[in-house]
Amino acid sequence: MRAKVRYWLAPGLRSVELSAADYGAQRFSQHWHTGFAVGVATRHAQGFHANGREWTVGAGDLIVLNPGQMHNGYALHPEGWSSRMAYIPENAFAVLAGAHLPGFALRFTDPVVASPALAQDFLAWHCLSESAADVHGHALTQQLFAGLAALMQPVAMDAVPESAAPASGLRERLRAQAGQGDASVASLHAGLHLSRSGSWRRVKTELGVAPKPLLKQLRLMSAKQLLAQGCPVIEAALDCGFHDQSHFSNQFAAAYGFTPAQFRRAQMS
Repeated sequence: MRAKVRYWLAPGLRSVELSAADYGAQRFSQHWHTGFAVGVATRHAQGFHANGREWTVGAGDLIVLNPGQMHNGYALHPEGWSSRMAYIPENAFAVLAGAHLPGFALRFTDPVVASPALAQDFLAWHCLSESAADVHGHALTQQLFAGLAALMQPVAMDAVPESAAPASGLRERLRAQAGQGDASVASLHAGLHLSRSGSWRRVKTELGVAPKPLLKQLRLMSAKQLLAQGCPVIEAALDCGFHDQSHFSNQFAAAYGFTPAQFRRAQMS
């Protein structure tokens, strides 16, 4: 079964990205999101690896991933799975949840929560967002985000992983390099003035991910920014160091689930 994905921005909340997808043998590579990723599986169960273990998202479960949380995704059924997802910037989440604690960040403790009622609220809100209704200030939006906030715990900002922090010297250096299309593991070692093993340990310790998947993710994030600004897909691919448009599109879809063209079209609409 070939993946079928719809992607759009929430009406009235254009910083919130939404997708509804039917996947077959799709397997997502290790990646993270800069904001929160919240969703449900609507057909069969989905599996993923995060926090050092395997998780299953079944009926009545919510997947709730924190900013910067590494994970993948895969089918647990021969016919694949279907899901509805929302990708919410951290500042937008805080406003919608009505929760702001200076010096602290709100974080989910586990990436899977068994809450049939909250999962139903999410599905109702997600479908409402697809109907072109302005969801900003809607009672269902307030109800959903209040329920999500009740699942979270405050974490001191100095304990938040750098891959999710607003600023990180090492991360920003590597991201700038990735945005110029010249990011490579070899250039990483040279730039840090460390041996291959030394730079691997530093990146893994500070950012929680090995250099190779980190650089690929940063290149994809840089390309995503270019696409949001209206850059043609092929130009974004080449500017960020991908060999060709096909290779870029496959890598983009393997990380985000939707294609660069779908993302750019929604951003430009």
